[in-house]
Amino acid sequence: MKSNKYKATVTLGVVSLGFLASYPFSGSFVGGLITSGCEAAMVGGLADWFAVTALFKKPLGIPYRTALIPRNRERIFNSLSAMVKDELLTKDNMKKSLDAYDIPTAVLDFMEHNSGKAMAVELAEKIIKDLIDRADSAEIGEVLGGILKEKIHETDITLLMAAGAEWLIKNGYDDRIIDFIINQLTILAGHSRIKDLLTELFLETLEAYERGLNRRIIFNQLLSFSPVQIAEAVQQELIGQLDKAKNKDNALRKKTKGWLADVIVQLKQDGELKQKIETWKLEQLERAEIPRVITSFMQNLISELTTNGSELEKSLVLAINRHVDKLEADFADDENQRKKLDKMVKRVIGNWVDVYHCEIGNMVRSSLDRLSNEMLVDFIEDKVGNDLQMIRINGSVVGGMVGMAIYLLTFWL
Repeated sequence: MKSNKYKATVTLGVVSLGFLASYPFSGSFVGGLITSGCEAAMVGGLADWFAVTALFKKPLGIPYRTALIPRNRERIFNSLSAMVKDELLTKDNMKKSLDAYDIPTAVLDFMEHNSGKAMAVELAEKIIKDLIDRADSAEIGEVLGGILKEKIHETDITLLMAAGAEWLIKNGYDDRIIDFIINQLTILAGHSRIKDLLTELFLETLEAYERGLNRRIIFNQLLSFSPVQIAEAVQQELIGQLDKAKNKDNALRKKTKGWLADVIVQLKQDGELKQKIETWKLEQLERAEIPRVITSFMQNLISELTTNGSELEKSLVLAINRHVDKLEADFADDENQRKKLDKMVKRVIGNWVDVYHCEIGNMVRSSLDRLSNEMLVDFIEDKVGNDLQMIRINGSVVGGMVGMAIYLLTFWL
């Protein structure tokens, strides 16, 4: 498709040729009409060519009132930056656009369809690898150990124990713990080794009871109970009592739960008990070599990562992928979380707009200042030059029509 500049130039050339060709016949009515029309069209086209060209350059080298855009670049830049800041990107306009934007949906779309998930996994992987490569086991042990010891020292573990026990009771975990202990004790009580221990215990008891006295030996023989039988009977009775304790109304079970409630009260109110626990805590804290333990753990971890790097790297990537997938799924399903993110991001950006809105004009001005006069002219010509060339075409057309109209009026008058 031909540009308007080309069409304007062709139009000017045609009317100029028309003027030259019709001028010898200007004495006749038709010749004069054509000559007047082409003459006015030529003058109009040349005038508009001069005007359009004068916006950007110096037509025919004439410096007066030409090259208007390069001469007035400062005023143009100031006006553009002010227009952007005060008319286009005003605070209200930006905040309205921001309020209408669905940020959580954009985040999910970016994660799912624009490699966002892959970027998050890659970033997490790089951070973890970098931390592992730069990790100093001794330094980590000293820092984490110091922090841990300080936190334990500051923590009132009696209140923590009481709160933990209350939470267990409130959420029904006391019954679960008791049932778990009963089940483990039942398994232990039914073990053959327990029967052997009981047998040995009763055998030693009988021997101690007899002490070589004939009448006691005769009495034991009359009972006709062997230590093995006694051990089996005791073992079955113990299992039976444990089975009864599974009943919620069992006296031993109720007594155990009551004891737990009393312990909670003591932890809260018994100053002497609290002091004993605190003293024990401090003693254990002094004995515990927490920094050394953490350092040893980090050394083993780093050694394992170095030795089995490829396999662990695969496991790490899979774990990160699973975690990112879970975070994305949880975020997509949790409307409250999406609303919180939307509100937080809009609040942060809104505050940024309030504080830095004045910088928008400076940013626009800074970008414009990088344009040289030639670049500025080329930029404007590229954007609006084709439309400006229509002025030349219109000048030739309108000029020709006006020239013919004037000729007709003067001819008849």
